Amino acid sequence: MADSTCPRGLIADLITPIGPNGAVDRPGLDRILDRVLQHVQGVLLCGPDAGEGAALGQSQRLDVLLSAINRVNGCVPLIIWITCNTQEETCSMLEVLEKGVEKEGYTGQIFWLDTPLVYHSNRGLPQHLKDLASFSSRPIILFNDPERVKRVAGPLKRGNIRTAILKETALVEGVSGLIFRGALDRARNYQKAVRFRSGFPLYDGDEGQFLSHPSRHGVLSAGVNLAPAAWQRITASSLGMTDEEQRYPDHLKRIWELGRYLEALRGIYAEEPARLIREALDLAGVFEPAASPEELRREDPVHRLHDLMKQHGDA
Repeated sequence: MADSTCPRGLIADLITPIGPNGAVDRPGLDRILDRVLQHVQGVLLCGPDAGEGAALGQSQRLDVLLSAINRVNGCVPLIIWITCNTQEETCSMLEVLEKGVEKEGYTGQIFWLDTPLVYHSNRGLPQHLKDLASFSSRPIILFNDPERVKRVAGPLKRGNIRTAILKETALVEGVSGLIFRGALDRARNYQKAVRFRSGFPLYDGDEGQFLSHPSRHGVLSAGVNLAPAAWQRITASSLGMTDEEQRYPDHLKRIWELGRYLEALRGIYAEEPARLIREALDLAGVFEPAASPEELRREDPVHRLHDLMKQHGDA
């Protein structure tokens, strides 16, 4: 099996630039990757939120992955969301992506990200993940995302991986970590459940929760598309990945200011991260704009995002 050591730190929930014809906007993808790469420890492609992965079929996700491979060239791990509506479709997605990567001969780190409760129950989940892992030589990271599960599968569906099931799943070879959304109490229970497994990270999937109660391993961030340097500095400080505090007496004041900036951005884009972040990047010249600036009212949230970014040197 390929190297299963998960990255620690900031993971970009990358915007997926898709053109009007449904094809990947490769120049736009190159530009957004160039914008974030020097600031992150990993990149999530076709994620369910900022990456709008649920709307992307096999050929589109494969195109995004192969295009990113050519740009990233192994400098950071890539993570790609493989979840589909059914178990069969998810297995098929993984097979297609695996074959595409093998054909390219890519040797950099790639992780598959799966939100299994979208299409599977807790019952029999460890065995399913063992079967899923057998389709690939690359490791799987799980995504515990109860709100998405309930939106897709219905309010009666259990939205969280049960703690006992996670403990059993952590024994499965090929399952290497988890991105977590949910209550802090559950996060603590999850940490206890997997502490026997050295190197099994639990990342924060909620930016707000990370800013107030950072995990030990890192955060999945959509906001990094807008403010990559600020998110890098906040994450490095929260995880003790820098000695900046000792070198700069005003470190805490600056971190507090950056935190306020990131919270202000998040307060604007949180309801529609994919659209609002993408359109703010349109105004910043990263993507080809879908609408002219004149079509957006000055009080539009896109303009408010762009104005904040300009104030902090991100546009």
